[in-house]
Amino acid sequence: MAIGEHLLTSTITEPRPVDELHDLFVLALDEQLDGDRPPVLFDDGEDRDVLVGLGRRMLAVFIERVPMPEEVRAVEVPFSIDLIDHQTGEVLPPLVGSVDALVVKNGELTVWELKSGKRKWPADQLAYDLQPTAYRIGMRVHGIESVALELLVTTKAKVPDVQLERLVRGRQDERDLIATAASVVRAVEAGVDHPIRGWMCRGCPYAGACR
Repeated sequence: MAIGEHLLTSTITEPRPVDELHDLFVLALDEQLDGDRPPVLFDDGEDRDVLVGLGRRMLAVFIERVPMPEEVRAVEVPFSIDLIDHQTGEVLPPLVGSVDALVVKNGELTVWELKSGKRKWPADQLAYDLQPTAYRIGMRVHGIESVALELLVTTKAKVPDVQLERLVRGRQDERDLIATAASVVRAVEAGVDHPIRGWMCRGCPYAGACR
């Protein structure tokens, strides 16, 4: 939420003040902690105050390390697109998602995938993660046939850092994603997947159908 607001309201010469963005982060965090929501599970040594401080440091390093692009087209860009099994011609359930941000960087239309994590992504994760491939496919709903892909990982450390990676995905990656999706669908239809009851059920949009 805070980074999305930063992208929508900051400019190259006038970034949104970190204090304002941090206030938005704290508001969103408190909404998650309070009310009838699935419980937030803290790691060892974490609590609200620790996360509030960490969030500010992460916001500050993101703004410092990631220059504003020339243009921010949109944040949270939704898509829903049918996948077709190349081997059988079967139409699979639609691929539904959203990209974090669609920007113009160095004159090139680019999808930004914004992540946070305890550590930077290793090379194999950068090479094989399916999400960027899904975004490449999903952007065709919006008439975008070619888009650059960039991953931005802000680390959750006492001294946070930002990993910026340009990812390359092609037609073979798309075929791999569709083959994986087809395999998962057939496994579910065969009853391999089964409900796992727990606290997650309270906030699951499929809880009614699952019962």
